[in-house]
Amino acid sequence: MSEGDPGSGGRDWVSIAAVCVAFLTFGAALFALHDLRSGVATSTIPKGQAARAAQVGRSAASSMTMMADSRAALAPANIVRHGDALLDGGITGSMALSLGLAGTPVVGAAAPVSTAAGRQSVAADRAQPTARGSAAAEVAASAGVAEPARVATEVRAFTRAAAAGRLRALLDTPDLRTCYQSLLAQTGGSILGVDLVNYDSQPAVLIVLSVPSQPSSARLLVVDSACGMTSSSTAPLYNVIAQRG
Repeated sequence: MSEGDPGSGGRDWVSIAAVCVAFLTFGAALFALHDLRSGVATSTIPKGQAARAAQVGRSAASSMTMMADSRAALAPANIVRHGDALLDGGITGSMALSLGLAGTPVVGAAAPVSTAAGRQSVAADRAQPTARGSAAAEVAASAGVAEPARVATEVRAFTRAAAAGRLRALLDTPDLRTCYQSLLAQTGGSILGVDLVNYDSQPAVLIVLSVPSQPSSARLLVVDSACGMTSSSTAPLYNVIAQRG
């Protein structure tokens, strides 16, 4: 019997190891292909994140309040119709803003001001769109109107910011905030809309509240424009629950 090659045993083990590695690689590829076909490899985390994002979006939308300064003459016969128009954004100049009544800081909210300071702020806000528009026009002229679309967008943003500041100065004062909180404590729900109106030939505020036990209904309250200054001024001048249009 002749003596075998002493290096052949080492080569055999190397060959066996290579075959094993090939089988493992092939098996892993088969499992990966199966997972891709069956959808097992799809992560459920993005779905969860999307659901949370949608929930946050719904929550943010539901926390907005329609604000307007219509000064419309209201009577019991047209209050419900006016309230529907307010919630639908049908009042000229109305905007959806956050009152932040839960104590959460509101981005861009006007700082609490006294009634006199509020009137001064309103006058300043009315002058701001023209001043800001003129500034934008000067910039456009100096640049040779190179970017008219951008300038127009900035003017619209300035105008919207000024309008929002004016509504806040009128409807988000410390006195009215006290009024809103007092009414919410009595009725529950959330404030869906507020509008400065005239009722019985007197300045007043129309407040539209949600009804927790009746999601398809809304409570419409008319209060004195001095609501929140005294305890007696919080008493509603008119109060009705109606189906939301």
